[in-house]
Amino acid sequence: MRWLFSAPARALALVLLAAAAIGWLGWSASRGTVLSFLPERPGLGEWIVYPAPPSLTMRPSAKMPAEFSRTFECATDLTRVPLRVMAFRDADVYVNGRKIALPAQPSWKKVRQGTVGKAIHAGTNTIVVKVRNPLGRPAVALALDLPGGALRTDASWTVSWGGAEPVPAQLASAPPPPRRLEPGGPPAPPQALVQRLPLLLALFAVALLAAWGLDRLLARGLPGRLAGREWDLALGAIAVLWLALIAHNSPLLHPTYGYDADGHLAYIERIRATWSLPLANEGWQMYHPPLYYAAVAALLTPGGWPADSPLGILVLRLFQALLAIANAWLVLELLRALFPGRTRLHAAGLLFAAFLPIPLYLFHYPTNETLSSTLALAVLVLSARLLTSAAPRPRDYAWLGLALGAALLTRITTLIVVPPALAALAWAAWQERSREGRRARGLGLATVLAIAGVVCGWQYLRVLARFGRPVVGNWDKASGFATWWQDPGFRSAGDFASFGRALAEPALAAVGGVWDGLYATLWGDALLGSVSDVAVRPPWSDFGLAAGMVLALLPTVAILVGAAIGLARIVRAPRPIDLLIGGSAAAGLFALVLFSLKVPAYAQVKAFYALPALGALVVALALGVERLAGRTPGWRGRIVFALLALFAANAYATYWIDGRSARAWARPLELARLAEPTQRDEQELRAALALDPRDRASWVALERLLAAAPAGQPVDPLRGPGAAALPAPALVGLARLQQLEGRPERAQQLLSAAIARDPLAAEPWFLRAAWRAEGDSDAAIADLRSALRADPHHQRAHAELARLLEARGDTEEAKRQATFAERLKDPGKR
Repeated sequence: MRWLFSAPARALALVLLAAAAIGWLGWSASRGTVLSFLPERPGLGEWIVYPAPPSLTMRPSAKMPAEFSRTFECATDLTRVPLRVMAFRDADVYVNGRKIALPAQPSWKKVRQGTVGKAIHAGTNTIVVKVRNPLGRPAVALALDLPGGALRTDASWTVSWGGAEPVPAQLASAPPPPRRLEPGGPPAPPQALVQRLPLLLALFAVALLAAWGLDRLLARGLPGRLAGREWDLALGAIAVLWLALIAHNSPLLHPTYGYDADGHLAYIERIRATWSLPLANEGWQMYHPPLYYAAVAALLTPGGWPADSPLGILVLRLFQALLAIANAWLVLELLRALFPGRTRLHAAGLLFAAFLPIPLYLFHYPTNETLSSTLALAVLVLSARLLTSAAPRPRDYAWLGLALGAALLTRITTLIVVPPALAALAWAAWQERSREGRRARGLGLATVLAIAGVVCGWQYLRVLARFGRPVVGNWDKASGFATWWQDPGFRSAGDFASFGRALAEPALAAVGGVWDGLYATLWGDALLGSVSDVAVRPPWSDFGLAAGMVLALLPTVAILVGAAIGLARIVRAPRPIDLLIGGSAAAGLFALVLFSLKVPAYAQVKAFYALPALGALVVALALGVERLAGRTPGWRGRIVFALLALFAANAYATYWIDGRSARAWARPLELARLAEPTQRDEQELRAALALDPRDRASWVALERLLAAAPAGQPVDPLRGPGAAALPAPALVGLARLQQLEGRPERAQQLLSAAIARDPLAAEPWFLRAAWRAEGDSDAAIADLRSALRADPHHQRAHAELARLLEARGDTEEAKRQATFAERLKDPGKR
């Protein structure tokens, strides 16, 4: 019986628990229809898809069929050939033009089996599979058991999607083709590190000297009234740095930047204007609980500032800066409660919490992630204090219940910390030896549940009453907004078996795999504020963001080492507080993987979805740094702390906007859509182009300005040094300007140059076709099909192709293209 409580038994229990979680995920992915995972089945071919280049845009639910085809030879006529097929999500199979009868299945993850009758004849045969998928990229896996060997889907098949020319299919498990988002744009991390190496070495030397001086100072103690106030001084310095960052960046960062910023601002404005609480079907982000939005609206109401006004945004960002400072303080309190007296561990955790890239970039944007992370940290701190107290007071439980309810009233992802906190409190009550102690802790736990239920229960009850379930997201049909998808649109085993793209192209990391996406968004704003066009990305430092991907290898190693230490401690001598921290970390990781399967979109692989588990992440990093540095002062520890400080300094500098850069000048004008362009706007844009003639957004903004109010001198495509090396998107902007200014020949030359530099970009193909459609319709049709080859969802290309085909007399194909164009008009009710 004693063996059940031994270390080997605990280790076995952890292994079984992890296996159960992974097994459940695996079964749901392989068999359940909710998760868009492409399962492998014995005897079938590999899953194949259309090889579209990576795209960050939202795709509407257009239900355009993709046609997969393959020719094969047969020596004689055949009357009965077994056929097995799976399709993501619906398919018809044709052999030599004859539709093959296949039984319906309740799930697309079940193999459909049938036989090909007399459709196969001696000689050359053709098999075509038409796949329809309203919310994802069509895919198919098939096997046709011919006498000479099975014909299976592989990369030798061809595929056409949305009227584009047939191209070789791509294996769904293969990584997307390598392609920079913008040639000449953000550098690769190794390149950025090399270019910044002299500066980084200088900063490392300064950090190393500072670490040595700090060790000496702490050994002697601070003088006078400063003695014993080390942490107050540290938190004060962090507060100054955060407030300076927000104050400096706010005039240079447009309100529309951020992850679904328009939806969050609309939610705030709805409450500020009407003081009514919306439901999930009333707005893109209105499925969230209301506490964050009501708090910001209350701050804006006394001044009467709209949520998206300059003053309204400044108030919002200052509020979030205070939350960031509160996060740092709460992390310090958590570490001091867990590891009393271990100063070096506290310092490592505080430094990490203050300069973790997620808050540095995310807290500039309108988002409820900010308040939810603070409240989740408060839950961890209050729970830790209760667990480490010999006789917790009833009011401590009341405060925890209030924090827990407020967290769940802010964002549903704070549920990550709820089960671990409640389980740890229940375990602590069970461990009490006295009946009075167990009774007190049991009543305390009931108090937590009762207060939390009162604080947030009404919100989930009103959602339940309206939709029949307590939680509804904008990815659910019930919201009315589940009419979109985004690349890749599915998950395969390869998405969880690879890593490395984050160290080569952070902005496309999530397209390459789940672990790459989580790494890139943990250590930087790799999703670029959710923009679909890299040219209008936030004006963070490209070099700092890229270099940070490499510098983050040290904290990554520290986190892994700290996690191993924590697991070993749980196996040796587990405590309720270990369940609190380890459970929230495990719940956060599980939630990230599950959501990446449920909504398999590039933009959904975000590390900050698990921001409520920040406390567990900091604990792991602090433990790892302490182990790597050693508990006693020395040069080994100073080097480790200097490297961590170097990472922190690079992160802070990355999100300190350079006000002299072309992107900082041009972006507010571009994002404001130049509703009232002035001559000064034109002068500022031309000044931005003088700073960086390759800046695409400056060209786009100048084009829009001149289109709205034609004035000023003509734009010279070769103006400024380096203009000859403009990337393809900038050439497209220049071509638009040339067309606008009455030089169509030069515009065509620039478009041809853009196509030569990036043949997988759809826009230059489309513009070249549109501008020469009247003179050479055949060439224009060919260009439009090339545009659709690059982007089958290019709505204007479908519409223009329909018009040209109708004029040529190809009525049937014109109607099909017109149907696609109509379906592609609405990318989702945003």
